[in-house]
Amino acid sequence: LKKAAIALRDLELAGRKIKGSPQQKQAKAILEEIKQQIGDDSFKQLMGTLDELYKYQQNILKKYLVDTGVISDKTFKKIISSNKRYIPFKRISDILSGQMNYIN
Repeated sequence: LKKAAIALRDLELAGRKIKGSPQQKQAKAILEEIKQQIGDDSFKQLMGTLDELYKYQQNILKKYLVDTGVISDKTFKKIISSNKRYIPFKRISDILSGQMNYIN
C-alpha cells in the first residue's frame, strides 16, 4: 500500500515537474511490479483502497481547514485538484520518527 501510494504521488508530482521521492523515475515500473506480484483483481482492490484513503484524508482536511474557516472552500478545491494523491504528513512523520530514534 505504501509503495503504491508513493508511486502514485510521484507520478502526480512528475506531471507538474515537481521532485518527489528518490524512486520517482521508477514510479510506473513500481506500480507495474506491484500489479504483477498481486494480480489484476488485487491491484484493483488496492487502488480502490487508496481512493478511499484519499477521500478520507480530503474529508478530514476539509473538516479542519474549511469548516473552521482557515481557508475557503474555493481554495480547498484548488489545493485538492492539484494534490489528489497527497497523504498529509506521512513522509514527514517517518523522517521525524527516524530522527527521534537517533536521539534516544
